Amino acid sequence: MFDITAGVITATSDPAGRHTIGATGLLATPAQIRQLCHLTAGDLVVLLAQPGRDLLLIHPARTVARLHGFHQAAQARVQTLRDQLAMAEGFAGQIQEQVDRFAL
Repeated sequence: MFDITAGVITATSDPAGRHTIGATGLLATPAQIRQLCHLTAGDLVVLLAQPGRDLLLIHPARTVARLHGFHQAAQARVQTLRDQLAMAEGFAGQIQEQVDRFAL
């Protein structure tokens, strides 16, 4: 049985299902499912399997690449914020030193 959530195809076992993994190890994905995910012949996909749950997730590789790019951008932004925080803490320390000097 196939389902689509957020551009990810979920394939689960279904005793009454028409789709099986053939002798070559290929799983025929219905054309309608491929079209909904904008997959064409030759497109790369990333497969994640959970055999104990009879579950296979099929991610279009371009989606994984885009998410990886978002993750890298978020990591860079976090590092920038950490650097800014360290700089602000340094300034706060300098200001506190001046306040302490004048308080004497």
